[in-house]
Amino acid sequence: SLTAFQREMGSDPLAGYLLVKKALSCLSSATHLGYTANAERKDGEIGDEDHESSAMVQLSEAVSALKGGVPFAVGGRIELCDSDRNTSLVILQSAHEVAGVLEKVDAAALMPHCTKATFGDSRERTNREDPSVRVALELAAGAWELRAPGGGAPRFLEAVRDRVQAALLDSGRVVELVPQKINAYEAGGHFAEHVDTPTDAQHMVGTLLVCLPCSHSGGALVVKHNAEEVRFDFAAESGRGGAIQWAALYSDCLHNVETVTSGKTPKL
Repeated sequence: SLTAFQREMGSDPLAGYLLVKKALSCLSSATHLGYTANAERKDGEIGDEDHESSAMVQLSEAVSALKGGVPFAVGGRIELCDSDRNTSLVILQSAHEVAGVLEKVDAAALMPHCTKATFGDSRERTNREDPSVRVALELAAGAWELRAPGGGAPRFLEAVRDRVQAALLDSGRVVELVPQKINAYEAGGHFAEHVDTPTDAQHMVGTLLVCLPCSHSGGALVVKHNAEEVRFDFAAESGRGGAIQWAALYSDCLHNVETVTSGKTPKL
């Protein structure tokens, strides 16, 4: 993607252009984001995507040769101020029921409002369920909100935005946080390696996950880019209230959620 190329181009734009141009010349048509990673292949089936996948490998290798020092995934932990500790997680579709406050979210109150999560199959151009790929629950965007005392958004979101902006974006560029689903994993829940389906292909830069404070084990987020891997293990401090953990990654990064072994872990 252009974002990935700009991120990794390094100090020799001409060499970068020539390498990427060579790889792109092999492409007969554009490959949809996630097409290769998220699509399944029937035994013995071949097609034009084989040619495109090979070209995409060449493109990835060309970009890798220009790799710079900018990270592809970042994360951290933020202590909540008093106001944020008392910020409510409100379920809008259920008479504004409150599923706890950020000091300690009540996962048991949240789960009944969720539905089975699907995943985007780019090959079939549809969303579907498959427990071998994903076992999770979700609450749709627009069905929930974080409501700080006195109204408005909690302050920690601004702190997270500033850190993401400083780590992943060029100087002078501004990132906007757009709320999407709540993804919730219970014991046995997981999500196989994939790339995210863009909600706004023209403007989406990446994905931000905010791990709500609910005690659990397992369920680490693993993000990969080329030969590198970053692991976010939220479980160790998941039972500690008064803080949130977060991770942000570029949209074109492969990532997976390992199997949750106990407890519940909802993520914004």
